[in-house]
Amino acid sequence: MAAFTTANTVTTAALIYADPLYNKLPYHTSALSGADWVPELLTGHPEQIRNELGVHKHVFRGLIDELKLAGYGPSKYVYLEEQLSIFLYTCTTGLIMSVNISNTHVKLYQSTLSFYINLKRMN
Repeated sequence: MAAFTTANTVTTAALIYADPLYNKLPYHTSALSGADWVPELLTGHPEQIRNELGVHKHVFRGLIDELKLAGYGPSKYVYLEEQLSIFLYTCTTGLIMSVNISNTHVKLYQSTLSFYINLKRMN
């Protein structure tokens, strides 16, 4: 009887451990554009912004305040919070923007970001 209980316990533990490996839950499911995603991060769960951008809400807001004090602001097509979130996301994930990034919110930024980068190169 003891051997059955031990085997049952080990099997149950293995199934619990392996469950996330086989029954994957989608992580990036927001249908929001990049411009709408940033406010969602700022008003959503406190850890969501840290997981996505690598900083807490108060740090993100502090960086925005410092950038504004330094004279930075929104461009014609991308507001400052979105610019900072693109930068932080790139730093946090280590992804280079020229690489095709799939299954992340950065892909929602691609057309805006490509236009913004090209615009900056022309100036």
